[in-house]
Amino acid sequence: MAKSKKPALVTQYLENISSEAFESHPDIIRKFVRGRIGIYALYRRGKLYYSGLASDLRGRLKSHSRDRHKRGMGHFQCLLDHR
Repeated sequence: MAKSKKPALVTQYLENISSEAFESHPDIIRKFVRGRIGIYALYRRGKLYYSGLASDLRGRLKSHSRDRHKRGMGHFQCLLDHR
């Protein structure tokens, strides 16, 4: 009997996206993460300062671009689920 193949946990990722790129091209980034579940990490001065798990990455990144994290965020990255 053939063993079923399980999907990969992480299939795509965004890495080292600057806050300037997020502000300049939010439509591209939001389109990429729309409807996706994943883990995200926010960095300030090259060091991780906040991470989270979101069932709606687009909404979560949008809210972080408006809350207290906007001012200090240097860059971010996302690990996206297998969907």
